[in-house]
Amino acid sequence: MSSELQNSKSWSDPSSGEFKRQKSSFREFISKSHPIYKPEPKRYHLYISLACPWASRVSCARSLLGLTNVISMSIVHWYMETSSEPNAANPSAIKGWRFLPVDDHSTFTAAGNGDKNNRYGVVSDLTQYLGGDISNCTHSFANCDNHGNRYDFDGTIDHINGFEHLRDLYYFSNPNYDGRFTVPILYDIKTNTIVNNESSEILRMLSDPEGLLQFSDKEKQYLTTLYPEKDRKNIDYWNDKIYETINNGVYKTGFAEQLQAYEKNLYILFETLDEVEEHFKQKYSKDDLLDNNKTLYFVGDQITEADIRLFVTVVRFDAVYHQHFKCNLKMIRSDYPYINNWLIKLYNHPETDAFKDTTNFAHIKLHYTRSHKRINPLGISNHYIFYYLKVFEKEEKKNTLSKSHTFVKRIFHYKLLLILYTFLGFYNGASKKKLYIYMIKSI
Repeated sequence: MSSELQNSKSWSDPSSGEFKRQKSSFREFISKSHPIYKPEPKRYHLYISLACPWASRVSCARSLLGLTNVISMSIVHWYMETSSEPNAANPSAIKGWRFLPVDDHSTFTAAGNGDKNNRYGVVSDLTQYLGGDISNCTHSFANCDNHGNRYDFDGTIDHINGFEHLRDLYYFSNPNYDGRFTVPILYDIKTNTIVNNESSEILRMLSDPEGLLQFSDKEKQYLTTLYPEKDRKNIDYWNDKIYETINNGVYKTGFAEQLQAYEKNLYILFETLDEVEEHFKQKYSKDDLLDNNKTLYFVGDQITEADIRLFVTVVRFDAVYHQHFKCNLKMIRSDYPYINNWLIKLYNHPETDAFKDTTNFAHIKLHYTRSHKRINPLGISNHYIFYYLKVFEKEEKKNTLSKSHTFVKRIFHYKLLLILYTFLGFYNGASKKKLYIYMIKSI
């Protein structure tokens, strides 16, 4: 048995084949009452992956809450090295997430100062990088080197410690650490320790008005809270439901190592997606889907952490989970019109670019297809990213249909139906009257 296979087995129960997510080890909270970790601007640093949905939760919240100048950030390379590279015979060669070499970018400073010449990973216009003259990067991922060092595309250096691998950060914080090297990480620059590596807790921490939020940049702040008191009951309800069945459900399906475990979690995943679709259907009308000025929200009447937690999984669904993780009973864009519309509207939100700027389809596609060698041994990455970006653009344009256009379209369809049914003798005078009434009510 190869070390790679041994490592993959640690992700699942050998008897059931069920995927098992590791519990986070660092669980401290930044607060005024904490003996060590006090709220201070520019004291804390985030380590994330643009490919990882759990890390994307945090980077999105950081942007929405205006904390980009308060909390600096480093981004790991999209390619997660495994034990088979460079030395499959040595289990200790497992490297995991890595950063770009410090020597290549020694002149770059820590992030968060707003200097466009020193940007550090979140790309607002991905097409300029993919379509431009960039070394080892063309429209075909086949020419994208797993070890390429293209700043603002592949990732960043470790701005704080200059480490090569994320695991170095874990051992630096705790020499006896015995677990996986995961993102996101909230790191304390002052004490050189990891504060927290549980995404849901970091998310809640960033939204604390007495915590780091008090130092937010008001000009960049779109929200003052992600956890409004009036919606907390519903937020908690949906957070609990979608965590196991959707957020973690795609992993329990994709990493299942027995057919029974795969099928069990596959059907649970889509049952919950059906329930979410129905939730949106009850909350919004069909006209809301076509109204370009109408943004849909999962819970309440604003963006909440429930939107963020669902978005990061759904935005990756058609791009990678459907094919790569075999979550293939349905697709979001063709089978869930309400979820898809909510997704597109958040991505193209008229008042904030937080969702768009923290969604990097190149990192997402490349990470999953290149890093999971047992699932995709050949590491083939197709051109789907470009198609998917076009889908988002087309869907947004489609939402600009005027109500007058929709009115005319409906009248035409109903009139055609009426003529057809009358010709066939299916409708008498009373039935025609009912159809006209239905037409008026549905317009």
